[in-house]
Order: sequence, then structure tokens, then C-alpha cells
Amino acid sequence: MDSRVEELVREPILLTEAVRKAIEEVDSHKQYCAELDDKLEKLVNLIRTYVRLFSHGSGSLYDHPARRIMLELSKSLEKALVLVKKCKRSSVLRRVMNMISLSDFRKVNSALEGAIGDVTWLLNASAHRLNGKRGGMEGLPPIASTDPMLAWVWCQVALVHGGNPAEKEEGASYLASLASDNDRNRKIITEEGGVPPLLRLLKEGTSVSGRIAAANAIGVLAVDTQRVQHIYDCGACPVFVHILQDGPMKVQAKIAWLIGKMLARAPEAQDAFATESIIRPLVSLLVFETMDSNPTHKTLRSITMHNLSRGSPTSMSPSGEGKAGRTPMKSVRSVKLDDRWDAQSINSELNSDRPCGSPDVFAATKETKRLPIRHSRGFSDSYYFQGISSRELLRKERDNEDPETKHDLKVQVTFALWKLAENNVDSCRKIADTKALICLAKLIESEKDGDIVRNSVMTVMEIAAAAERSVELRRSAFKTTLPAAKAVVDQLLRMIEEGDWDLRLPCLRAVGCLSRTFPARETKVIGPLVHQLSHTELGIAGEAAQALQKFAQTDNFLHLEHSKAIVDAGALPHLVRLVSSEDKDVQMPALMLLCYLSMNAGNNEVFRETATLKVLKGLLRTSVCQIQAVNEILPAAMQHLELYQSARHSFRKY
Repeated sequence: MDSRVEELVREPILLTEAVRKAIEEVDSHKQYCAELDDKLEKLVNLIRTYVRLFSHGSGSLYDHPARRIMLELSKSLEKALVLVKKCKRSSVLRRVMNMISLSDFRKVNSALEGAIGDVTWLLNASAHRLNGKRGGMEGLPPIASTDPMLAWVWCQVALVHGGNPAEKEEGASYLASLASDNDRNRKIITEEGGVPPLLRLLKEGTSVSGRIAAANAIGVLAVDTQRVQHIYDCGACPVFVHILQDGPMKVQAKIAWLIGKMLARAPEAQDAFATESIIRPLVSLLVFETMDSNPTHKTLRSITMHNLSRGSPTSMSPSGEGKAGRTPMKSVRSVKLDDRWDAQSINSELNSDRPCGSPDVFAATKETKRLPIRHSRGFSDSYYFQGISSRELLRKERDNEDPETKHDLKVQVTFALWKLAENNVDSCRKIADTKALICLAKLIESEKDGDIVRNSVMTVMEIAAAAERSVELRRSAFKTTLPAAKAVVDQLLRMIEEGDWDLRLPCLRAVGCLSRTFPARETKVIGPLVHQLSHTELGIAGEAAQALQKFAQTDNFLHLEHSKAIVDAGALPHLVRLVSSEDKDVQMPALMLLCYLSMNAGNNEVFRETATLKVLKGLLRTSVCQIQAVNEILPAAMQHLELYQSARHSFRKY
């Protein structure tokens, strides 16, 4: 017998026997007690028949309806036991105190009738399902008469749990439809155990459409932190990793969508998802779809895959994947990826001081010999022993996919990476460790679809923002001599000059966050930023001023050199115009930048030509001076300008 079934029926059977034994000892109301005994005999026979269905390991069943029915049955039997015990011989005083009315017997009889109907429905459902018949849970049991949605959910979850492939797909689709109606349906589905069967269908389903239906249902259920926590606790992450490694491309795209949606609804889950090795398979999918499309990137792809399979020292740091205990969701063990590719170590990161795409770099790697590719467990042994490597088989399967599926995969993977990186330094570090930056730069450069480019830009912006807060990440990922860093910066600058206005904002923000990584000789960055100060869209001009401010502020070690470069690039006339703007989001960063430039490069003749000092004095009595940051820096900037200009005037007079 299934231990779960034995546990479910133990208490109802014991209570039934106790009530029947008490009926044998009654002294009053024997007729009504005899009616109860008949119902109890029928009830215990139904329960034992239900138990026999699962004896000798004959099958398993979705047990949430049985749990609910047996719980209600136990409550009814307890009431019956209390009523029957009152019918035993006792003193006159006790009989007076425990008066028994016919309505008490009617209530208990009604409860037992309902219990018989519930167990009969459960017995029929179990027999149908164990015999492989459809429609076993159709109909409405008495327990669900006041809440028909409960029976509907039971029926559909039972289909997903034990139906044939077509029934499982239909059940998952219906659950998604129910969950999309209202939050109460979502609550019932999660409470009645709908998530584990959906995850099992997602992992072990035989049809792509059925697995996609399961992913859609889980996505509809994941609407808040509590539901995402429940899905995580049911073991979602190992299932996601398994599919991202070895699943069909359409299912992989749907899983990437699901990860992105869950993280968008519950950002608190970022650390938990990153700990479960979600990042590396996502980046590996991106590598296949970006680096294989261009022959010149095959060598670079092999290097990237080598880093993905080996891992990097940073990922094992105390803040990395090694400590899952820090995450709020820790009920599932961390699942480590198997190495899919095995290659020789690449000599000093492929001459990292040379630009990306350098002929010498690619010429050097063409001569590098790699070891044979090891067999990956996700592929059939027959292919391996026939001489077909796992990578060749994977590439062959992916080449046969339609362009729409490949496009959707890129969209969803980049979206998932964006949500993993959003406001999370540890996740950004892990993404950078996988060498995803070069893939993102390639997507920004080559893709025409707005969603892919936007997701890639937003991911880069989040990593850049994390690098601004983390010295370690800034040095490891955005060192200006690294090919990936150069490629990313080049694409950001290109988007600043040529991209749509809604993409220029995150690109400007990303370059500003990387201000500490650029050496003084790096003049190509300042020019495009200064040019955006003259943009007709004030939001872009304000964001450009905010980015340039990070170059000129005093906590930047090269603020003097950068300030001179900004002034030489012609920023002052635009800033003088922007500080008079009524938009505080534009006026504030422009004024702060103008003050920093006045203190760092105030001896330039351009300040006198643009009457910067007069403009700053005109702002003294405005509301902007009430802001503490402005109130602290504005007098110092004016003092510097007065000093420089008075000294220059005295020198000329002399």
C-alpha cells in the first residue's frame, strides 16, 4: 500500500470503528443510532475499497482531494462519536444536562451522507485514473458544492498529474486560463498542489506543446513574491537548469521568459536564482546564438565556452555561488552544471591587451589545439559512439529551428539576464565572469530587433551600475585593455550617437557609471557625451550632464584631466543654456557639472566668454540653491572663477 494512502485513511478508519463500538453500548435512541451504523458500515467499506486500489504498488494518485475529503470526514466522525456517547446509560442529572434532539441526528446523518458522496466520488476518480480512463474527476463532490472552482482545479491538476500527454497539455492550458481570471483561482491552484505536477510536466513532458503549456501556467501563477517563493520551494530551479542545458529550443525560450517574469515580479529571488546556476546556461545559449552566426567569432566563442565550462575564481568567492545560505530561498540544493566542453587553457585570455577583432589575436588562436569534446549527459550515447560530438549534435538541432524561435530565444534570454542583473552586484559579477559582455556587445551591434537590443543595453547598464559600486567588478570586467570591455564601450558610444532616444538614456547612464575606468588619454568617450548636451530632448541632455558629472566630480581620480577635456569639447555653452531650464531633472545635473568644471578648469578663457560667473550669480536667489548639494558647491565654484578671472585681469593690466 502507498504509505501516503495509509496515512490518509488511518484516522477515519479508527474513528469509524470507535463510533460503531460506541453504538453497541447505547441505551437510548437505538433506532437513530442503528441508522448511523448502517451509514458507517457503508463508509468504512468505501474507504477500504479505496485503500485496495493502491495496494501492491498498483499506482499513485494526486492526493490533495483525498486529503481534503478525509479531513472533513474525520470532523464528521468526531461529531458522530460525541453524539453517540451521549446515548449511553448515565445518571438522571447527566441526561438532563445532555439533552439530545432529533435535529442533532439529522445534522450528523447529513454530514455522513455527504462524506459517503465524497468518498464515492474519490473512489470513482481513482478507479478511472488508475485504469487510464479520461474524465475520472468529472462531476461535483458534495464537499465542493459551495465552491465549484475547487472541483475544477482538482480535475485539471489530476489530468496534469496522471493523464496521457494530450490530457496533460489540456489540463495545463486550463489551469493557466483559470489562474489568469483572478487571484483567488491562483491561490486555490497553489494550495491544492498544482505547481509540482506542472514542474514535472515541464521537465519530463514528451511533447513540446505540453511543456510550453506547463510553463505558461507557472508563469501566470508567479504574480508576487509569495507565489514565486512557493514555486521555488517546489524545486523549480533544478528543472529550469535541466531544460536550459538539454531541452528543445522552444522550451528553453519559454523557460527564459519564465525566469525573467518571476524575477520581475519578485526581485528578492535574484540571489536564489543566481545561486542555483541559472546564469551559466543562459549565457551559453546566448553564445551559441551570437557567436555561431559569424565565422570570425568561432574562436572567440570557443574561448567563451571554455570560460563557461571551467568557471572562474570569482564565482567561488564568499559572495558567489558557494554560499547558498545567504539567499532567502534556500530549500532547494544548488545544482552545478556539468562541463559540456573541455578545451585547453587559452594563453593569458587571448592577449587581452589587444582590441577585440585584432587579426593577430585571431591568427594566434587558429593555431591553438583543443582537446576532444567530452560527452554530455544530455545526449544519446548512440550519437556519441557513432563519432558525433555533443556540440555537433546540439548545433545540428539548433540549425534546424525556425528563425522565429531563434529570435524569441534571444529576446527571452537577454530579458532574463537583465532581470537577474537588475540592482544586484553579485549577479552582475557572475554574469561578467561568464564573459557574457562580448555576446551582449555583438547583439547590440548586429541585431535589428528593438527588444533584443533594448534588453542587451539594459543588461550592460545594470552591470556597469554594479561596477560603479564594486571595485573588484570594475577591475575584472571593464579594464580598458580587455576586448570585451572595448567592444561594449564602442557599442554604447555608437548607440549614444545613432540609437533611438529611449536607448540613449541607458547608454549614457552606463558610460557615466564607467567613468572611473577610462584613462586620461581616452578622449573618444567625452566627445559623444558633450554632443548630447545639445540634444533637443531635454531628458537626454540631462542624462548626458549626469554622466559627465561623474567624470568631473572630485572622487574621480582623473577629474582634473576629464574636466579639461569636457571644457575643450565645447560643453560650457550648452551647460549655460541648460542651467536656465525649468526642468529640475535637467537643471540640477547641468548646474552641478558646471560647478565642478569651474573648480577643476576655471582658468580656461571659455568661462569668461560664456559669462559663466554671471550665470552662477544669477542662480543664488533661486530655489535651486535650497538643495544642499548645490548650496555646498555653488559658492566654491564662484570663488574659483572670481579668483581666476581677477588674476587674469591683474596680469593683463600689469
